[in-house]
Amino acid sequence: MAGGIATTCIKITNVSDLVGKDNIQELFSCCGEIIGMKLGHGGGDKICGIEFADPSMVEVALMLNGTAVGDKALCVEAVTPEQCKALF
Repeated sequence: MAGGIATTCIKITNVSDLVGKDNIQELFSCCGEIIGMKLGHGGGDKICGIEFADPSMVEVALMLNGTAVGDKALCVEAVTPEQCKALF
């Protein structure tokens, strides 16, 4: 596995207030099967956690880092399932 990624979860920060759960889900569903997703506010900023069915999907999702959605560019990073659950 490239980069040694062994997680099925990503954290998305810098999410625009113009963007809803459906927008994020539509964008990241192209990476693979989403089995869990949370969108909310952490520390005042809108953030999202997504769990995929397979770790290889995380590598694809990381390619969307910097994608402009709404009025902001998304920051996408791999996190452990525990970190994903702790986001909210």
